[in-house]
Amino acid sequence: MLRDSKGLKITLLVIVLVVMFVNFLPGDTYSAKQEVTASVQDGYDLAIKAVAGDVSVTIDPAATRISASYSGSGRTRSKLVLEQSGSKVTISEKYSEKGFLRFFDFSSTPRMMVVIPQDTALKSLTASTVSGDIDIETNLIADMIKLSSTSGGVDFLNLEAPDGTVQISSVSGNVDGYLVAADKVKISTTSGNAEVYRMEGKNIELTSVSGNINGEAAPGNGDMKLSTVSGEIDVILDTATNATVTAKTLSGSLHLGNRDTDGQWDKESASAVIGDGTGAVEAKTTSGPITISW
Repeated sequence: MLRDSKGLKITLLVIVLVVMFVNFLPGDTYSAKQEVTASVQDGYDLAIKAVAGDVSVTIDPAATRISASYSGSGRTRSKLVLEQSGSKVTISEKYSEKGFLRFFDFSSTPRMMVVIPQDTALKSLTASTVSGDIDIETNLIADMIKLSSTSGGVDFLNLEAPDGTVQISSVSGNVDGYLVAADKVKISTTSGNAEVYRMEGKNIELTSVSGNINGEAAPGNGDMKLSTVSGEIDVILDTATNATVTAKTLSGSLHLGNRDTDGQWDKESASAVIGDGTGAVEAKTTSGPITISW
């Protein structure tokens, strides 16, 4: 037992020494403050790819070009790269280290800030990061919007894709927004909450494993699917909604109808019809409560 304990301590010491050695290697380094720009025409596609930092996107009414800036603290080993091929613009990070070594660089906390012009039509936006947050600090309209983070959250104001798709995913962070409006809306989290003040769309899907789902739905929506395993679902439908509402849970409570008075059930499933019942609202949990009110 003592021999095993000593071996473990030696192994941990070796790992610490390797991390320190890699972190202070004299290889290539980049400036902590970097900036790139690109000229675009109407109908362009923008892809933003970050690894170890946050991403923020905003619109500038006075801007005529896309601009991206990159900042960090301490010694930065990543470089801001802009690539343009026709109508497609890609903004990403380039690391001086190869392979897994880049994950041992703890000397910088980068943030990528992207500014897009207001008067140039955006066809699609794809933004992803591994260990940072995504923040859309503006009202954004495109044919397709896709945002994803692994260990960070996603925050936004208004995201609109009138005839297209808005897709948002996070593994261990929350998804928080004011408005999402699209033909198809898909929001998913693993251990984070999904909360959207207003949802509009013909096909809306919100899923989580251990997080809560909260929000309000606009009238005239099509189908809506809400599901979580160990979280709660609390969604408010507009009184002008036309839908058949069904809810199922194994060990939680159900409440369909007026938030204060009607429709409390202590059974595993319940249903209700609003208006002419043409749409479908489905809510499902394993161990959490469900409240669908209007």
